[in-house]
Amino acid sequence: MHLARLRAAGTLDGPVPSFARAASAKVGRTVVDTGRPGKPSHSLGWTAGSEPRGGDDTGVVRHRPSAWLLLTFAACLRACWADLDEHPFPGRGASEDEILDALATIGSLSGLSLDGGLAVERHQKGALRKLRDAGLLDLDEMTVRLGPQVAVWSHGQVDVLRTVWDRMPAAPGAVP
Repeated sequence: MHLARLRAAGTLDGPVPSFARAASAKVGRTVVDTGRPGKPSHSLGWTAGSEPRGGDDTGVVRHRPSAWLLLTFAACLRACWADLDEHPFPGRGASEDEILDALATIGSLSGLSLDGGLAVERHQKGALRKLRDAGLLDLDEMTVRLGPQVAVWSHGQVDVLRTVWDRMPAAPGAVP
């Protein structure tokens, strides 16, 4: 029952019983600590080699996110990933302005300028909310943080992202 609730909810607050951890291992899953100090939380991840592969013949359908969403997440990941030698989660908090400044450095996308304008800002803030809803970000009034779904990334996935970190959008004056 704990695993079903964890899978359905995406994250659960509080401790996860040892029998639930053992049961997750039997099915290629692992319970990952996705909490922050004073706020315990857990999510389900995949054990190495058990991650589902996408493709028409696998039954796993992966939706392609919009360019707005990808670029916004890349800017958040770059701003919040504090130490490239470590896993990006939990990383550091970044201000929403820092993320928007990073996006402004990109220029235009599909004929829409990313460097200002009310409509563009609505798209960017909407992307932040979508990323929060997907568990990729934690947002509060002042801070953008990486979310619990980032915590479940495998070492292989993180290694791939390290190779492109320097190409992710960064705010002017950010550490290269």
